[in-house]
Amino acid sequence: DHLQKSHPNPSCEYCGMTCNSTNDLDYGCSMSVIRVQMSEHYRTEQHQVAIITFIRCLFLKSTNDSHERVTTMYVDLLSHNTISSSDNTTIQLQEGCQTVDILSDGVSTLSEDAQRFNHESNFLQNLLEILTQEFAGLKLTDAQSERQTSIYSSPFYLSPTGYKMRVRLYLNGDGNARHIHMSLFFVLMRGEYDVILKFPFNYKVTFCLYDQTPDQRHIIDSFRPDTKSNSFQRPRFEMNIASDIPKFCS
Repeated sequence: DHLQKSHPNPSCEYCGMTCNSTNDLDYGCSMSVIRVQMSEHYRTEQHQVAIITFIRCLFLKSTNDSHERVTTMYVDLLSHNTISSSDNTTIQLQEGCQTVDILSDGVSTLSEDAQRFNHESNFLQNLLEILTQEFAGLKLTDAQSERQTSIYSSPFYLSPTGYKMRVRLYLNGDGNARHIHMSLFFVLMRGEYDVILKFPFNYKVTFCLYDQTPDQRHIIDSFRPDTKSNSFQRPRFEMNIASDIPKFCS
């Protein structure tokens, strides 16, 4: 409102061109962009379209101005060379407009490609989730058919220079827990820092199966190591004998 009332003939702060109204200046992007994001914004489709729109409007204005000059030249009977110069300017502007049209088509093509890639990416993401779920289902089936009774976690360390361990899970149970419970095993492994660690291992071990629903009914169980057991002595081989909670979860 301020610009319309107090600035009837605004001028562009970049090129100095005077316009009849603020509408003639309205060729920029519709959103505000902070300076740190400018280089990324320059590559967006929105910015490219704004540039193309501005150039096209500038071309139309220049063409109209050229036609007006040519008409005046004819009326005033000016020299043929001057008219030719104006014609050359118009031809150059037409060539520039053709270049802009080509760039515009390129932007449209890139936009279509981006949309297609986004669609394909979503499709592949959904497919991956489905296959992951099916794979998990096959793991349960393998456990029930006893083709693969257990699975191991990746090895991990208790701290940056601590004990090395892993977990072994029997999805369909082990021993007297078969077919009725999941059995969970703690496995102490030979690690890089065993020489500076205290053995036998005597820390309390706690397992938690997290309920990721709003109910948060977690299943938690724990045990204290039997320090006389070989499972918690310093490992001489890759892994010690596992120690378990046989009826961890029904």
